[in-house]
Amino acid sequence: MIFLEYSKKEWDTEQRIKELEQKRRLQRARTTATVFGVLAIIALIALVYAFVQQVAATKNAEEANRQRVLAEASQKLAEANAKEATKQAEIAKEQRAAAEKSAEEARKAQALAEQRQKEAEAARIRAEKAEANAKAQETIANERRKEAEVQRARAEEATKEALRQRYLAVSKAMAVKSKELDGDPVQQSLVAQQAFKFNTANGGNPFDDDVFNGLYHALDHKQWDDPLTRSLEGHEKGAARALHTRIQSKEIYSGGSDGRILRWTKDGATWKHDSIMGGRIDYQVYDIDVSPDGSTLIAGGATTGDITNNYIEVYDLRNPSQAPKKVYGFTGVENVAYSILEPGAYVRDQAGFSIKFTDFNTVREVIKPKEKITTISLSPDGRKMVGTGANGSLYVWDIANNYAEKVAYKNVEPLTAAIFSIDNSRRIIFGDNKGQVRIITEDANLPARTLSGHISHIEQIVFNNAGTFLATTSRDGKVRLWEWAKLQNNPIVLTDKTVGDWIWSATFSPDDEQLMVGIHSSNSNNAKETIHVWPTKVATMANSLCTYVDRNLTKDEWDAYAAGLQYERTCESYPANNK
Repeated sequence: MIFLEYSKKEWDTEQRIKELEQKRRLQRARTTATVFGVLAIIALIALVYAFVQQVAATKNAEEANRQRVLAEASQKLAEANAKEATKQAEIAKEQRAAAEKSAEEARKAQALAEQRQKEAEAARIRAEKAEANAKAQETIANERRKEAEVQRARAEEATKEALRQRYLAVSKAMAVKSKELDGDPVQQSLVAQQAFKFNTANGGNPFDDDVFNGLYHALDHKQWDDPLTRSLEGHEKGAARALHTRIQSKEIYSGGSDGRILRWTKDGATWKHDSIMGGRIDYQVYDIDVSPDGSTLIAGGATTGDITNNYIEVYDLRNPSQAPKKVYGFTGVENVAYSILEPGAYVRDQAGFSIKFTDFNTVREVIKPKEKITTISLSPDGRKMVGTGANGSLYVWDIANNYAEKVAYKNVEPLTAAIFSIDNSRRIIFGDNKGQVRIITEDANLPARTLSGHISHIEQIVFNNAGTFLATTSRDGKVRLWEWAKLQNNPIVLTDKTVGDWIWSATFSPDDEQLMVGIHSSNSNNAKETIHVWPTKVATMANSLCTYVDRNLTKDEWDAYAAGLQYERTCESYPANNK
């Protein structure tokens, strides 16, 4: 059993050995076959490479043969080129010699050209110098010609200016002379009109005082009775102490110490009045004002009875026949002014020692001045009030700031009149009892401007409605009309022999064509002297005069008043009269 097992193991071992031996032989056979396969491939590659090399060698042999043929051809060409080069060298040698000859000739030509260029440059410089000298001489000649032209123009301008000044001088002389010719109103009108024409045509001051007064006195002749100069008759004997214009309704209101209150309206060219209040002896009107809406008028003054029981009057202009409302609580009322900020009015009372406000039902004191106030006036916006002091202080009260007070100017003499400018420029115009008028700008550290000319108490200062002229009235019996934008010019001085001791009040007509003044005169015996009227527009007066005359100046008249000046027609509607 054991033997069998051993024999079996031996057999199995022998079988495995045989199998392994077979595997080895098979492996060796495979390896040998692989090696021979690889060698066969290498041999094949070598065969292909040998074939390729053979083909390449054949091609190289062919290319070498071709290159040999080309080399032989190139050699032949090189030999031909060498011959040609030799030939060209000979030609180049000949050309170099020719070039050297040409170069020498060129150098000579260049030297000649340079010499000629130098000569030309010298000639150019000489020409430029000559040209510059000629231009300089031309410039000098032009400058001298221009200077001569300037001098000639100046001479011509001086001649023209001398002639213009001569015309203006003759204009002023004729204007002054015309005022002496009232015995012949036609001649007076023609001389005054011609003075105006000379002044206008030669750029004179359109508001020249002499020309203006020449026209005025000619137009004011009683024979013409022109509406522009016709006094307003209605008050008695210098009684018109207050005047007020309402532009919107084209009306003028007047009040006076005769107790009357009149409303003036224009009928054509003539002013006519109706009575708001007739004459009376128990109340004198010193000041009036119309409400902003034009519905009511207030009048302030003095009762002839118990002065401690004085009052102001409120008139309903929509119902003028109704009796006025009397508001008590005043004594010596001298100024009234409607408030713009609230319903009611300000009243200068107690002869200037109290300023009160009334809503026409109650009265209260709003300012207790430190000195007597001689007049008050409101600013255009109604927010401030200016007052003049008898001790020379110019007060400004800020109504909108609980009447805060400041002294805007301190004058040596008592102040008598003041007004704010209407152009909102913060300027205040005021006058004193010696006739000096001054202008300051509120809150500006600037010196006051003085408008001189009056010699007595300034009574009132008013602007025209357009704000272009300022009228100052005085107890010297004169009105000075200042052009607001040209205060450096002399004013027009309005004066008339019919004007009495002084002027109470002034106002411009709604169209600014006339200035109305209420006058006071101790010799006033007729109504004509109560409200005097001056025209204010020069052109309007001039246009009116030719409607009254029936001829032009004669040659003798022209020679007498305009000697040496060329004759011209004074009024175009009439023929020349110089034969």
